[in-house]
Amino acid sequence: AGLQSSYWQSIDLERVTGTGTTRQAQVSLVTRQASADGPDGQVCSTWHLDYRMVAVDGMWRIDHARSMSKPQACR
Repeated sequence: AGLQSSYWQSIDLERVTGTGTTRQAQVSLVTRQASADGPDGQVCSTWHLDYRMVAVDGMWRIDHARSMSKPQACR
C-alpha cells in the first residue's frame, strides 16, 4: 500500500566505495508519487540513499538500503 502511485524518475550515482565482492553506493534518487503516498504529502521527492551491494553470480545486487537523510521535496 502507498507504493502503487510511486515510480523512480531518476537516479544519480554519487559515490562508490569498497573492494572485493562488496561495495557501498551512495545515490540521489528522485521519485514521483501521489501526495497521499509521498513523505509529508510530497508529489516529488529527492532521497539520498546508501546501498550495500554484493556480487552474486557475476551480477551486483542490493543487499541493504538505508536513507541517509529525510526525503526532501523536489525543487
